[in-house]
Amino acid sequence: MNKTSITTLDLDKVTRHLFIRNNLYIFLGVLISVGNYLFLYDISLYVYGRSGDKYYVDIEKTNNKLEKARKKYAKAVKYFLKGREIENNENNINVDKNMQEISAQQVFLNKALKLCNEIKRIDPGYINAFVLSGEIYTINKDYDKAYNELENAIKLNPNSSWVLKVMGNLYFKRKDYGEAEKYYLKAIKSSEKDENTGWIYHDLAQIYMEKKDIKKACETEKKALEYLPDNLVINDSYTRLNSMRNNN
Repeated sequence: MNKTSITTLDLDKVTRHLFIRNNLYIFLGVLISVGNYLFLYDISLYVYGRSGDKYYVDIEKTNNKLEKARKKYAKAVKYFLKGREIENNENNINVDKNMQEISAQQVFLNKALKLCNEIKRIDPGYINAFVLSGEIYTINKDYDKAYNELENAIKLNPNSSWVLKVMGNLYFKRKDYGEAEKYYLKAIKSSEKDENTGWIYHDLAQIYMEKKDIKKACETEKKALEYLPDNLVINDSYTRLNSMRNNN
């Protein structure tokens, strides 16, 4: 058997190679551990109604599945916002949509809805996909489908202030102000008492406006101001309501 001699230079190269390799493995191990921790923490902020322990069962498989769902959701939101922007613009200028505008809106909303359905197949517990689907169906005035999507979301997390608010929005669109009020009040009770709470109070004030209860609408909008003191929309609404109340 032939023996190969190793010079001091060769030995140094081997030693350096082993040192770099071993430290690289250690570094990668730390990155993976930290990455998994941060991923799980991040997921806990956005996915509701799920047991956190579930994510530790098969970390690689679960990460891939949920990351795929989250990427699709981000894209779905982008399409949804584009579609809703067209809806809001048309409502603001108060004119009928022409066929081109309807087509543009539906393209965006249909893309968002398709992605939501894909997300639900990947992860049936991804609550955001159900809520977004519900909002899209509400814009399309397909209220029964919107209700079914939001009911599924409530089953996943019955105490989600966000889900309860969106369900209230659905009833408001249907002009069922009694049910809308009930869900907005539930949403406020479940909320974290932050800016989102202010917007729920603002929506609730619109219900009292529809009911011609100006005093209650004004008082409710004032509560919205407590959470959103610098918001121009809330301030303008409160000023208008307060003026209406004083003139009655």
